[in-house]
Amino acid sequence: MKIGILDSEIAKDSIIRRDEDRIQQKEMMLSHGEKCAEIIIKYGIDIQIISKKILDANGIGSITDLPNGLEKCYLCGARIVNISFGTTHFRDKEFIRKIVNHYANQGMIIIAASSNDGYTSYPASFSNVIGVSAGDILDTNIDMCIQKGIDFFAPPGHEIEMESVSFFGDKGNSFAAPYVTAMVGNLIEKKGFMTIDKIRRELSKKMNMFLYAPDWIETAWVSPEYQGREAMFYFGVDTRDLQTCINDVDTIVLCNKEEFNSYFSFGKHIVYLGRDNLNICEYEYHFWSSNVQKNRIMLSKEKTGVIDVPIAYFFYEKDVDIISFLDSLKKQFADEGYNAYVGCDSIDSVLYDLEYLPQEDVNKNKIEDYIYWQTNNQQSDIILIGEKKISEYQDMVFDESDLIIELMRDKKGLNLSINVPSSDKESITFSNLKKENMRSVLHCIISVL
Repeated sequence: MKIGILDSEIAKDSIIRRDEDRIQQKEMMLSHGEKCAEIIIKYGIDIQIISKKILDANGIGSITDLPNGLEKCYLCGARIVNISFGTTHFRDKEFIRKIVNHYANQGMIIIAASSNDGYTSYPASFSNVIGVSAGDILDTNIDMCIQKGIDFFAPPGHEIEMESVSFFGDKGNSFAAPYVTAMVGNLIEKKGFMTIDKIRRELSKKMNMFLYAPDWIETAWVSPEYQGREAMFYFGVDTRDLQTCINDVDTIVLCNKEEFNSYFSFGKHIVYLGRDNLNICEYEYHFWSSNVQKNRIMLSKEKTGVIDVPIAYFFYEKDVDIISFLDSLKKQFADEGYNAYVGCDSIDSVLYDLEYLPQEDVNKNKIEDYIYWQTNNQQSDIILIGEKKISEYQDMVFDESDLIIELMRDKKGLNLSINVPSSDKESITFSNLKKENMRSVLHCIISVL
């Protein structure tokens, strides 16, 4: 079984050579990568290590080295890869997700350690990665899965024997991940290759435990029933007939139950935009629907504090393309260095890397709990929520907000009426979502907060 390791340097033959003097010096002078390799070999069956150095001796590296590292593992035949590092910076998320999704959709199983600082980390939090944190035994926790993408807790301390010398490795998330990597290798050695979703169920022995947002897409076929937006999908799209392109896409985006019944057996990940309550059990691929998101919200634990970042509500008329507006605004905030958490009540928001916040059949307090943990773990700087305007007195998730903005279209274009509690209203009108217009909106929002 070939297993790849992306880490600090693993010296040539270091996993075979046993130098007792080197081991005893300063409680063992193996590199971080060599320790991870020793853990995998200790618990794995017939393991061959394929290593690629992307970290220096101090554990510092660049995410730009990740593509070359995964490419080397792939070309060398390693379909299981251990990554005992990550980043918590929101600017790195999109780049890492794109790389991870590419190799995951080529059949690679990636196991990654979560950050030791407790925040959501990348790549561990992605649905196409098995995220691992330190724990006493191999176990799961649905709350940690929902909020941080951590699939398993695993033992971080391991007794390593090297000839006549034995030692306990360091503790930390980065040494819990190799244990899970070995377990994945053993599972595949025993039962044959399987999808990451089936691996999660096999290791946990639990059903419907892992609830993810649809961040896994590299290339999708999107139903012609879907009415698109001005904004671009976060993934690539194949516009050919599904029967023609089925081997070139990893995901199909469906709009109604008839499509679902026709295409469910195609063996692809599914994003379902219909409102039906579909009963999906033991599906071997990723599946997302409004009910998955509602479960993610309802299973969130109660918040333990208050949200201490600004909250801006955007109430929009039905003829406003709210997703394209929020997508442009989110990108503008990122360009200015702000990590904006953006949610919307339109179900297709997930296709544009925005959070879907359903307004039906979900307790308002649970949505607030969910947002509290998401924004806390993701270190968000501001919360932007889009909600269709129903009445002047409609209920909001948060009883108090820092800013209420109404969006409507008139003859001049898109009009924003900005209302700050205990302040006069301000208005902005523009004809399109060009960068300079969104910059004006951002600066207006910042100026009144």
